[in-house]
Amino acid sequence: MGLTALPQMALAAGSSNTCKIRVCPVTGRNFPGGTISVDADSGGTADTAFWGLTDSTSPNPRCSATFSTEGGVRSWTCSGIHAGTVTVILTGPAPLAIGVRW
Repeated sequence: MGLTALPQMALAAGSSNTCKIRVCPVTGRNFPGGTISVDADSGGTADTAFWGLTDSTSPNPRCSATFSTEGGVRSWTCSGIHAGTVTVILTGPAPLAIGVRW
């Protein structure tokens, strides 16, 4: 399947990004803390992609996933995320799309 744009209009709050290179970051500001959703898509076939989410308390990922690039947009939820700025970095075959929403 091809790359699917993430539905920004469906976001209560958050941010998204699309990239034509193998690394794609997105930053969400003013996250209230708690549970956050991560949406990711990679344009590759028969490969894997990885994303990791960091929050204001640590440069190490507090939530992450490795997923097959086949099958279109996938979504995950992460709980226990601290309030403030969150960053997700998606790595995989381009094109890439990544978003966070809460």
